[in-house]
Amino acid sequence: MGIVPRIRMSRSSILLLALACLLPAGAAAQAARVLGRVTDGVGNPVAGAVVTLVPADSGRATLTTASGPTGGFELRGVQPGDYTVRAERAGFAAREQAVTVRPDRITTTVVRLRASGRGGRASAEVAARGGG
Repeated sequence: MGIVPRIRMSRSSILLLALACLLPAGAAAQAARVLGRVTDGVGNPVAGAVVTLVPADSGRATLTTASGPTGGFELRGVQPGDYTVRAERAGFAAREQAVTVRPDRITTTVVRLRASGRGGRASAEVAARGGG
């Protein structure tokens, strides 16, 4: 039979190993949520608007959802940073709005759309400008 070597670990080595196992969980804990509502010019809810998250540094959509019957929407797992919310829906002109998302927080916004005479779309798009 072979000899099995014993591995001795100091308390500090065990602590470092335990901390390394927690790092991914800590990074995920920084993700936040964006809650919003899409309304018309007088505050009535706009259902069916598309809501898209777009990091400003890439300009490409990363999350998309639609507003519900009360105009509400939610985007989960959003990394901290600056964003632009873009709203579009048939019958409305598109609208953009800036928001800042903080770690482990809920960011709220209201996007007000104006009726368009040419059957525009209503959607909400969020574009990040350098997360932090």
